[in-house]
Amino acid sequence: MPIIALYIMSKNGISEENLNKLVTHAQLEPSDKQALLNLANLGLNVVIDGNRKKQYQVPRKERITEQTYQMSRWTPVIKDIIDAIDDKLDQRHFPFLAGRAQTSGYQAPTSVRYGHWHKDKAQQTINNVPRLIVFVVGGICFSEIRCAYEVTAALKNWEVIIGSSHILTPDTFISNLSSLTA
Repeated sequence: MPIIALYIMSKNGISEENLNKLVTHAQLEPSDKQALLNLANLGLNVVIDGNRKKQYQVPRKERITEQTYQMSRWTPVIKDIIDAIDDKLDQRHFPFLAGRAQTSGYQAPTSVRYGHWHKDKAQQTINNVPRLIVFVVGGICFSEIRCAYEVTAALKNWEVIIGSSHILTPDTFISNLSSLTA
């Protein structure tokens, strides 16, 4: 079933007739066909007839220079959202961030009452950098966790903390997808 789902996503939707052929050829259960149809609840085109218009897709950032073996790894959309660090988010999709300037000269609050005898010790134990906290409701995959790690490793003056309600594996994703209702 995951192969059929990937095929449907790569074609941006298929006809009802082709979907029925794929389901019968793969000998899938009715619940598996329902899981494929539930992909439409996530905003994907599954079944397309000739009259229906294809859904709008958010344009992705071109990432050419990131890795030497570009075709071997998928870059999740969350990496585009983590671009909030550089203030490069699309203002049409994130209007609530308009006009906010991100500053990289962050300093933790300090007290002027006490001497600086603890300054060296505090710098060794506490990482005084700004943090971007990303929380994904509904689950996160390991590739998205990897993106947060890569951004933290690349930008030494920022720390990305990522969390979610649970971690998704392929099996849990398919079981959640089959029980999804509109």
